[in-house]
Amino acid sequence: MKAEGAKIGIRKIYNAQILTIIATLISIAGVVAMIGFGKVLSSNGDTVNNADVVSLIVIVASLVLAIVAFVLNIRGISLASKDEPSFRAAMVMVIMELITSVLSVAFAKTKPSLSKAFESVNNVSELLATYYIIRGCIHLSLQRKNLEIVKSATTAIKLVIIVWIIAIILQCAAIIFPSGDKATTVEGILSIASLVLALISYIIYLKVLRKTSEIL
Repeated sequence: MKAEGAKIGIRKIYNAQILTIIATLISIAGVVAMIGFGKVLSSNGDTVNNADVVSLIVIVASLVLAIVAFVLNIRGISLASKDEPSFRAAMVMVIMELITSVLSVAFAKTKPSLSKAFESVNNVSELLATYYIIRGCIHLSLQRKNLEIVKSATTAIKLVIIVWIIAIILQCAAIIFPSGDKATTVEGILSIASLVLALISYIIYLKVLRKTSEIL
């Protein structure tokens, strides 16, 4: 059974994730550069803040990459959904993620509490989108009896859920321990654990996407 739509679609999703990583790295590099650069004199004697210039370049570059990655991701999910129903559910979650993201920004200044609520829904939508994409890869791998990918995908799902649970615990910890050394210690440990697990899960996630597209 051929699944050409899923093969091309998953490959596009994989490329979209790579672009997202590049956009993130550019943002990080931009922050470092902005800290390192100071004000210099231009040719006409005016003071120029290099940090502002770098900031503008970083924002534009990151925005362009983010838009391209989003379009590529949507296109990939759409193609893959023709061969695997799980990607249809992922599409719904991605659209929900986009809507809640826009609403969160829109109400950020006027209604902060409502903005936070939309941000929470956005996080859940992102989690579910990732979950359904991985589930789609599992189903496709099972059809081809590739248990290695199924095992990796199952591990990725578990790690993604653990990272999400840690994020919730972090929010609760901020309420229970609003200040003090204990709060800093608890948040620090959980943040490091979450970051490490997120990195591991993301690497496995990318591997699952690449391997799945290869066997189709």
